[in-house]
Amino acid sequence: MLHSSPLDGFWEEGYHYYLEIKGKKAVLRDYAKRVIFQTSLEYDKKALLRGERTPLALGETVLSRTAKGDPMMWIEELFYENGQIFLREYYTIMGEKNYTLKKADGGPFDDILIRDKEILPRLQGLWLEWSKNGVDKDECGIRIRGDLMTYGTKNCAMFSSRIHAVSHKTSPDQVFLTPQDLTVREFPGMTQITVKEDMLTSYQIICDVSTPLSVFLRREDYDAAKIPVDALREARNLMLPDEEMK
Repeated sequence: MLHSSPLDGFWEEGYHYYLEIKGKKAVLRDYAKRVIFQTSLEYDKKALLRGERTPLALGETVLSRTAKGDPMMWIEELFYENGQIFLREYYTIMGEKNYTLKKADGGPFDDILIRDKEILPRLQGLWLEWSKNGVDKDECGIRIRGDLMTYGTKNCAMFSSRIHAVSHKTSPDQVFLTPQDLTVREFPGMTQITVKEDMLTSYQIICDVSTPLSVFLRREDYDAAKIPVDALREARNLMLPDEEMK
């Protein structure tokens, strides 16, 4: 790019913050890579090219606010030096924290492989939720039509979500169904879904309860499938001693 700057691109701290810079615009993301804010960016490009410590002035600096709207956490200082970006955060409860962001080769979701065209066609249709009592008359399960996934019975949907089939570059043989918003890994009340050869698996999300594995099967595989051991255990209340659950 003719007028590009050494700052242009994606910077990551590794966990807490991710920063995208393009010219005079900046996007700051949190640990889940959700956008905190998009704002303007000003700095002395000549000083930066001379290798000097260069302050970076953001149009927005507030990271979070109180219920009344007062700043609760903000960026106290941001500057570039020796190939790195340094961010000093101030939190009214904890005080100052310092973070170092380094230039990354890819974008915020570069570690994710989108595999919709390869995976979704073979997942179309109904996946019945396995139960020790067999198939119920309401046929509770997962229904996939195109990139729309619905969980519930044939007459009542508990939730619907547009989905992606994804793998991580570090584990390309593992496939998951996630919401299309890649900053979100879970569905309402349900973890991301693991795609197996003949089944889909997930966990219900219930506060303070360890739930058994939820298994979803094609109708023709329902009675013949080998059910994972984790699906056979009982739910356990994590707030009670084990003996009280017996």
